Amino acid sequence: MTAFYACKEEQNLPIQQRQDNYVQVSSTDGALIQKQLTWIAKGLAGVADQTTSVKSKIHDFVELTELYSETNENLNTDLFTTLGYDYGVEVDQWLQANQPGNDYNQAYFFDIDIDDCPGKVGVRIPEADVIDQTKLHVVTPSNPLDNAVATLGYYISSMGMIDSLTITEDNMDSVYLWIVGVGNHCDEDTSYSELKPKRKPPLTPPNGPSYTVRLSTININTDEKNVSSNHPGDIYQEGHLAGKYQIRVSCGIYDPSDFSVWRETKFGDDQIWIGNFKAWGKHKTGRNVVKRYNGNTGNSNRGGAWSETVDKVLADEYFPDLENFVFVLYEFDWGVGTSGSPDNSVQARNWGYTYAPGQSNPYPINPATSSGGPLLNGQLSDNWVVLESDAAPSGSGPFAPMLPTGIWTQIPGTTSYSTMIPLDGEISSAVITLTEN
Repeated sequence: MTAFYACKEEQNLPIQQRQDNYVQVSSTDGALIQKQLTWIAKGLAGVADQTTSVKSKIHDFVELTELYSETNENLNTDLFTTLGYDYGVEVDQWLQANQPGNDYNQAYFFDIDIDDCPGKVGVRIPEADVIDQTKLHVVTPSNPLDNAVATLGYYISSMGMIDSLTITEDNMDSVYLWIVGVGNHCDEDTSYSELKPKRKPPLTPPNGPSYTVRLSTININTDEKNVSSNHPGDIYQEGHLAGKYQIRVSCGIYDPSDFSVWRETKFGDDQIWIGNFKAWGKHKTGRNVVKRYNGNTGNSNRGGAWSETVDKVLADEYFPDLENFVFVLYEFDWGVGTSGSPDNSVQARNWGYTYAPGQSNPYPINPATSSGGPLLNGQLSDNWVVLESDAAPSGSGPFAPMLPTGIWTQIPGTTSYSTMIPLDGEISSAVITLTEN
């Protein structure tokens, strides 16, 4: 680990004279990052308890943001401007006075760059616009490498001492919760597949025309916890402390006669970005919030269900008479392994949104992504939807004979076909369109 930080004297300068402080770490430094975020959470609980005006202002500033999340850098500026309060220094001084012998490093307070991804330390308040601020005020650090794990939340007891309780998906609504975490925007809003397609010629000469495969729409329903026997069954698609869903697609084309040869793939860096959606806030036009339902408590957030127009090309040369096309929808959490350990080859901590039992294929995928992601142990798991080829299909019309029977419906007046793919109960369905090239 390499750390760059200002000296103590500089950190005690007025905010206008202070340079931005940051650290550069790697994903293998997860324990160190978590330890420093824990100190910040304890210090924030302390200063918020002793100064109600600061506590109120932090809430107000956070509530103004779209995802109810504000960086410590901006909060530092805002608090100094409105109250003359030096946020970073006050947290440090509270820790020195109340947690003697701590190894808190102030350099972690503003910026933590993990690997090659710049990150901003900040405060998030779930459902800030409606949260009951009279409940016990608890500050918890989120784990930047695994938002699924339970974490300790810190508060000031009636004796004026720092105390803690475990924060889980089932009790986070019972307290006035603040979350200290690292926010970043790496790998977002990018469709790498349009920049560098990977394509090989068909293994055998096709009998029919090639088609462009397009994901037209997806119907987003409910992210359920402990309800369905399908996926995920025990946790949310997105960690319970996170405020944003990042929906992606991976897909590929292969000849059933040789599963090891993939002619066109969009795995790993080539995964397709669908969109970012919110986990907190009120669902309304222009502010789509994913509905989260907790089967343990019976509680839901204020999200909703809707049809999302995607209109993304998944493959631009598909021969349905001889090839299989497969795809998976998933919530993107890059760099998190199945046990919460860092693994930069993993695209998603959980299973994918797609779920179709009985589709597991025992043959290895080339290239394989990793265990714990959309590809399970280098194999095609049940998370993938498979559109199977049909070398001798039946049907009517000039184009339908080249498409698998009973799947595709011709769009009137065009050479395009669509099919509705039922997925699991969380993403209820997806519309795939084929257009003849």
